[in-house]
Amino acid sequence: MITTSLHNHCNLCDGKNTPEEMIAAAVKAGITDFGFSSHSYACFDMGASVKNEREYIERIKSVIKNNDLPVNLYLGAEEDLFCPVAFREEYDYIIGSVHYVKQGGRIYGVDISAEVLSRCIEESFSSDPAAFYRAYFENVAECARRKPDILGHFDLIRLCGGGIIDFSSHDYIDAAIACIDECLKYDVIAEVNYGGMARGKTLSPYPDEFLLKRIREKNGRVIVSTDCHDVNLIAFGLDEGEKYLKSLGFTSVTVMENGKLVQQPL
Repeated sequence: MITTSLHNHCNLCDGKNTPEEMIAAAVKAGITDFGFSSHSYACFDMGASVKNEREYIERIKSVIKNNDLPVNLYLGAEEDLFCPVAFREEYDYIIGSVHYVKQGGRIYGVDISAEVLSRCIEESFSSDPAAFYRAYFENVAECARRKPDILGHFDLIRLCGGGIIDFSSHDYIDAAIACIDECLKYDVIAEVNYGGMARGKTLSPYPDEFLLKRIREKNGRVIVSTDCHDVNLIAFGLDEGEKYLKSLGFTSVTVMENGKLVQQPL
């Protein structure tokens, strides 16, 4: 099993458990390097984000300082494109993600529900799903240009987009591949994210298999993430992710080792 887990949400944002509860669960699951990555402050989505970035930083730093369990701990942030962190230099790593699209002065969450996604496409993209996903992928490419350490859940629109977007269409596939090619220019580590599967809403991790194959062809780096919000799913995907990457021809995976993101043979 991969023993690095860096995409985790505690109750300082939209996770269910305290930092201490998550650390204890991680140790029990055999995780050796564990990071907190609460959502960056978003004034328009306070239910999901940290309420105060400074307080979040100090709380996690205190937890790390006082930890006496056999696990290496890290302070990270999941920084949304529209919600940049204010204290970037204090984080051990940044996960850059896109959770929203902005159009016509409106902000829509892309991972809330099929109803919200349908309304977004109808109201702001003239009922054209292709216009929506092109705008979303433009945001993802812009996120990569900011050079986060890790690029989070590349095709998050799969979570609620089934039956709304034709993910098998040539146009969608071409748009997604063009975006991943652009993102890889900035040497970001692509996240193989099991959050959708943990929620029972996707049948495979993000990004989709054809995109992972493209990343492999381009010699891109990947890291496996649980996107954990609940201690009961603390290691979800870490074992399966290792097997999955091997089956796709990857020979290494990114892990955290002594505070550095390094390549580990599979």
